[in-house]
Amino acid sequence: MTSDASIAAMLYKFLPAKYALQALQESRVKVSRMNKLNDIYDCFPRVTGKGKFFEDDPKHAEEYVRRRAFEEYGMISYCGAVESLLLWSHYADSHRGIALGFDYGTGTFNQTSPTSLLRIAEPVVYADEPGAERASIDISKIAATAKIEKISGTRLMLNEGFRFKGAEWKYEDESREFVLLETCEMNGENYFMPFQCSMLKKVVLGADCEIDAATVAHSLRQGRQRGIWSEVTIQRASRNPTHLKVDLRTERSFIG
Repeated sequence: MTSDASIAAMLYKFLPAKYALQALQESRVKVSRMNKLNDIYDCFPRVTGKGKFFEDDPKHAEEYVRRRAFEEYGMISYCGAVESLLLWSHYADSHRGIALGFDYGTGTFNQTSPTSLLRIAEPVVYADEPGAERASIDISKIAATAKIEKISGTRLMLNEGFRFKGAEWKYEDESREFVLLETCEMNGENYFMPFQCSMLKKVVLGADCEIDAATVAHSLRQGRQRGIWSEVTIQRASRNPTHLKVDLRTERSFIG
């Protein structure tokens, strides 16, 4: 498997326009449940070794590890490339949506959790080729490391086995943040994580998005209950006249 050495500072959340404006108005993003993803092998590692609650039954071990992770944690996924045609098509309502750009170099994402300083977005590791082996977790090694370093065994399991995807998914250039569900806000059955206003740096409207910059600015004003926005650049994506790529132009800046 291959891995990037570092995470890009600017990460983008692609959303349909309705949910992007809602995220701005509420200063929070939805947390995905790891048992409801669009890839059947995502968050589905092999498990080896012996654990406290199971012996040498691999199936039992995998079920236990996944259940524990799914009950305690959710995740927020981001992409590193705002110019990607596929990302706009797949995750932003076929270019009718919006991408929110967060700067992970300006502070912690979660402003409410006492453990927020320990939480960062980690780059996904992609397999070298289609049909590669699944990620694996040595549960015995995880338990020993957690005991020595006095950190969460579940968090170690997530980092070891829940950040790996098949080669076909490389176009996403994904980074993901694992969040404790107990620190989230709930709306019905959905979980949401607040974000610091200072981390939002860009709002990019899709090439076919019907929302204008004034509507985005209005939504930003509604979201100020969690803090003051630093400068947010509002951009519009558009078709390049000669090449198969997305161009970006700045429409306005918002401060307040």
